[in-house]
Amino acid sequence: MKKIKCAIKNSREKLWNRISNWLDSQIPSYLHEIMILGGAAQYFKEELKDCFDWSNIDWSVDLAKEINDLFFSNFQPEDQLAFRFIDAFGLHKYMNKVD
Repeated sequence: MKKIKCAIKNSREKLWNRISNWLDSQIPSYLHEIMILGGAAQYFKEELKDCFDWSNIDWSVDLAKEINDLFFSNFQPEDQLAFRFIDAFGLHKYMNKVD
């Protein structure tokens, strides 16, 4: 069990290093707000907060609530299923101007 925990920790750190390097090269620091969507955003929430501490972060909680109400009302809130669909649903809503 100790080896598995160590492997998960090391893998998570390596993955975050790759993600943060990519974000640093892609996201301009002059933005005043960052919108973070998707299931992985919750997995790296603390790291993302630190990475974008220079900007306001919109975690799309209202959009997640809307998805839960539409599709997952029978599930427990802690299941966090909405965050698995939030990026695609948000894009669909934006592209189709759905209210």
